[in-house]
Amino acid sequence: MPDPAYIADPAPPPIYTRARPFTVRSHIPPPIGSPLEPCTPWDDPRKERETISPLQRCLLHPPSGGLDGDHTVEFKVVHHLRAGRDHNSQVVVVSILNVSDNCPEVLVGVTTAVAKFYDPLHADPDDWGFDPFFYSHQCYISEAAAYSKLSDLQGTVIPTYYGSYTLQLPVHEPTSPTTTRTVRLILIEDIVGTSMRDLWPREYSQAERKQIIRAIIDGESEIYRHNIRLRDMHPRNVVVVTDHRAEQRVRRVVLIDFERSWFSRAHFPKDEHKYLPGTYISPLLRWHHFVRSSVFDDWIDWDRQLWLESEYADTASSITRHMESIWGKRLEETED
Repeated sequence: MPDPAYIADPAPPPIYTRARPFTVRSHIPPPIGSPLEPCTPWDDPRKERETISPLQRCLLHPPSGGLDGDHTVEFKVVHHLRAGRDHNSQVVVVSILNVSDNCPEVLVGVTTAVAKFYDPLHADPDDWGFDPFFYSHQCYISEAAAYSKLSDLQGTVIPTYYGSYTLQLPVHEPTSPTTTRTVRLILIEDIVGTSMRDLWPREYSQAERKQIIRAIIDGESEIYRHNIRLRDMHPRNVVVVTDHRAEQRVRRVVLIDFERSWFSRAHFPKDEHKYLPGTYISPLLRWHHFVRSSVFDDWIDWDRQLWLESEYADTASSITRHMESIWGKRLEETED
């Protein structure tokens, strides 16, 4: 852990406070794959941290690329989902106050949403292993691209996407060379549910838990069909919508947080065709590792392999020898 004495000045308190209004403009991010260089020199990041305040560093390294759009949204913060110091993104629920006449149809009638601000100002100062400006910018581009690419899944296994935006925040600092700084953000559906991380598995019957796990596997498999690999599959990124008044309590299972996703099936572009891009791959192959996974251990008290084979028996006929040769080999490599 770095010595706090080496950090020039602490970041100011987060400004995404309850009841605070914001007006944001639509923004078209740079495409995935566009060249992005680290915003600060890798050979001397410590010196900059020692001599320049976090706010001044944000002014030196603003997000770049993309184009401003033509519609605006005004909202105010209602409450926090994940916000405050030492967070690489600020996630809050907002109340939509007004939208411009030329806003997308998907926004018409929306009263609440989740705003995710990619603001490097409040990144963890103890994490010296990455460039917060480069990281925030890349997370914004990746997540916006993922939602756009998964447009036909929005509102089902992933939230509805209301678009990407840019925000100009006032800077109250006499020595600042500018009066505003730029922060990128996205707006998505406010899922009225609970993260699996905050649920008690014992409060759900085995049948309900099987329903949730099945929904997770189905959702991830559909996302993979679109050639996107989720790299942060964890209970905190699964939201369960429950109606305790209904006999069928689990109403919807939603996967969130795509900022670390990969937009490929292969590590190297030249190998992409081998993994059959755009093709559904049965969980009997891709989720075989689920037998050894501990991520959802607290939710599972049944024989995983037998359950997987039973649940997805109807997909066995879709498995070709080529699929077995590719995914079977990867499974063997994983086991070694």
